[in-house]
Amino acid sequence: MLKNLRAPKLKAMADSIERGLVELGLEEKEAKVYRTILELGPSPVQMVAQRAGIPRATTYVLLGSLRKRGLVTTFERGKKMFYVAESPEQLAQLVTSRADEVRRQEQLVNRLIPSLKARGQFAGAHRPTIRFYEGPEALRSLIRDILPKGAKEAIGVFSYDDAENLLKKAGLNWDDLVARRRRVSIKRRSIYTWRENPPSPDRVKKASVYIPYAELPCTADFTVAGDRVAIIPYGDPVRAVLIEDAAIASGLRSIFDSLWERAQKKE
Repeated sequence: MLKNLRAPKLKAMADSIERGLVELGLEEKEAKVYRTILELGPSPVQMVAQRAGIPRATTYVLLGSLRKRGLVTTFERGKKMFYVAESPEQLAQLVTSRADEVRRQEQLVNRLIPSLKARGQFAGAHRPTIRFYEGPEALRSLIRDILPKGAKEAIGVFSYDDAENLLKKAGLNWDDLVARRRRVSIKRRSIYTWRENPPSPDRVKKASVYIPYAELPCTADFTVAGDRVAIIPYGDPVRAVLIEDAAIASGLRSIFDSLWERAQKKE
């Protein structure tokens, strides 16, 4: 009766020891074999395999691995090879070895990073950051991302009726865009056109100019704010790209200013 009561506690203790050994870096079966040989004392491979419940061939390989780790040693008695566990204090050396390996890998990766960044898409000091958006929820995220704090002005080119249809697909409206711009205190200038339906007069702000669709056939709109450029094609699927690059933003701003001046002179 007493034996039956003690068995679950011993099993739980053995499991706890093995879990701890695994956390220290041993494989699950290695932990079982090491715990078994600690309990048995010097033993031949067949006895260790029987007690651990692991095939003899597999146990032999596991003992070899534990031996390389410095946790098991061997000696011969007669014609048999016996395995004996080293002191559990040797586990501290296992942890030290792993820490040394981590430090070595950290040094290696620090040496490699500059060389890797000098190649391919990471070459150069001014690689643009590009983010892609697809779907209505992603477009709502773009509205949050496009206006960085600290930017003084946002400029944009768009087709009113196409942009309005796009906003509806994303569950947004013009007021959402205005509210977002006001929260980050950014002024806006716009060049607009329309393909079929003109905007209502209250939607045409002072800081905007009109160009006929025949002269400006928009199939996508773009917005520039700070170093960020958002390009949103009209039509399905709902998608956009956000580019963060000072040179690209500056180039598009120059094109915008040229169109803006020409449109104002016509007005």
